[in-house]
Amino acid sequence: MDKENFLLPDIEWPVLVPFWEGCRNEELKFPRCKNCGGWQWYPTIICPDCEGEFEWAKVSPKGKL
Repeated sequence: MDKENFLLPDIEWPVLVPFWEGCRNEELKFPRCKNCGGWQWYPTIICPDCEGEFEWAKVSPKGKL
């Protein structure tokens, strides 16, 4: 993919501010439901499983896909 067709993320979108702040602090953070503990990516306002609220949790930068 060439540079002209590559979409850059909106780093000022309020939903993703905690993610980008974590990146600036060399921390990887993802939204986790306070109610059921489920992880959610791409961020949403409420958990799709239980309608709970999210908190941004620091995660290890290592893992398996």
